[in-house]
Amino acid sequence: MKKVKDTTWLDTYLRPAFKRAFTHLVMMSKDLYLKESNVFELFGLDFMLDDDLNLWFIECNASPVF
Repeated sequence: MKKVKDTTWLDTYLRPAFKRAFTHLVMMSKDLYLKESNVFELFGLDFMLDDDLNLWFIECNASPVF
């Protein structure tokens, strides 16, 4: 049984939901970022989809292990 019946679901729901979540997370923690232009920071973000295909943020790791 398919949950996604709309062929544009990825563009109309999932990508905008990720964008809203990323924007919210950046705005919440913007004061903690390094202010130097010669460095970058890498973050690992974990999300999940529930049975109704709602996107949920799980956690953010400031230094993810590869």
